[in-house]
Amino acid sequence: MSDAGVWVKLESVEPEPTFNEATGGVESIVDDYNGTGQRWKVHVFETDTSPKILNVTAGELPFDVLVVAGGMGVGYFAGKVTKGGEVISDSVMLFTGDADVTVGAGGYDSNPGNDGVGQPSVFAGLTATSNVTNSSVPNSITGAEVQYGGNGNTSGTRGRGSVGSAGSAARGKPGIVVVSYQISDTNASVRGNIQGEITRMHHQLPAIPEERIAEDEG
Repeated sequence: MSDAGVWVKLESVEPEPTFNEATGGVESIVDDYNGTGQRWKVHVFETDTSPKILNVTAGELPFDVLVVAGGMGVGYFAGKVTKGGEVISDSVMLFTGDADVTVGAGGYDSNPGNDGVGQPSVFAGLTATSNVTNSSVPNSITGAEVQYGGNGNTSGTRGRGSVGSAGSAARGKPGIVVVSYQISDTNASVRGNIQGEITRMHHQLPAIPEERIAEDEG
């Protein structure tokens, strides 16, 4: 009630939702993230990403994280199959500021019979090591299901092991680090009561060709 004895109605105002904010890596905005009707942001870090830093400017909610180590290589051993890198999926809290990212390369060893050891991938206290996964692991952190890790006979896109062949050494698939988080309750395509079908999008991981190094004849 005011000083003049007049009642004043105070209407409650719903607080604006708080979302995380960050920059770094290859960034994508994903509408209808995994069929949720929500809009998410995805950051992808690969071995050739530079700089490998996620700069967090707002982090009041957990970040979804995928950390995959580099897969094992194999040197001049026909038919030998090596394992893939470890696949870690978790939700973590991040402080504002720079968070360093390490992405492990695929293993390589040119010596006959030797397995090239893949390098570890590290982010937010999570460390994935090589020579762990035999089967590939499905994960939808990019907004679509993708296979990670696994031995050389699997379909893992990152962190996969190798299959040996006579006369050439095979390099394991490199690892990857992916960070994702919600940035809006609705898709851009339906915000403002725009009519029409929701656009489904996801980050496409570029294909990495098989790499075999022929044995020196001399």
